[in-house]
Amino acid sequence: APWLSVHKQTVLSGSFDPVNNLVNINGRSPLIHVQSFSLRNWSLKGETNNATLNVLMQCSEIDMSNKPKRDTSDFALEQFKLQASAAHDSIDFQIDWNDFELQDYSFGKMKGNLAFSKYPQLNIYLSQSDIVINDSLWQINPQNRITIDTSYLEFHEVGFKHLNQSISANGILSDDPLNQLALDFKNFNISNADILTLQQDINLDGYLT
Repeated sequence: APWLSVHKQTVLSGSFDPVNNLVNINGRSPLIHVQSFSLRNWSLKGETNNATLNVLMQCSEIDMSNKPKRDTSDFALEQFKLQASAAHDSIDFQIDWNDFELQDYSFGKMKGNLAFSKYPQLNIYLSQSDIVINDSLWQINPQNRITIDTSYLEFHEVGFKHLNQSISANGILSDDPLNQLALDFKNFNISNADILTLQQDINLDGYLT
């Protein structure tokens, strides 16, 4: 597929027992490119336990470079980990990353649930989201919800707050010109985005209110 490429040393194995409904899967790869993202030192483990499929995916780094080796000046999520447990009509998940570079220290922990009881509509709720960017803690609005449907993407009270700063999204993205997505900023210091633009020698300053 043009959007996916894997390193020649990639290994993927697994087994499926349909009688006992058991699944086991293991994988590893030095490098996987998915669209514009690079997953480095990727690994995957999955197995069923008491009718629940538990999956653990880890990467040493995820960045937006298609280079064989990451440029350390590029933004990346380091020590990335995705844990998921799927049962019945929903998936509980947790995402963690930890950037050990003190210059732009950041880490994150996100917990949530993906429900597909109304498939093809999917509903995502984040029960916890603690993200530290440059030593500043951002937490998610507990009333958040994201709905993914075949023809639209809806955001409901999806927002983050740090002290008196906040950013939130409400509305619908679709091909319908009558649908709108509104971004609301309050005392938002745009230098928070420097971690994404410094590699292009772009330094942002100012506030969005």
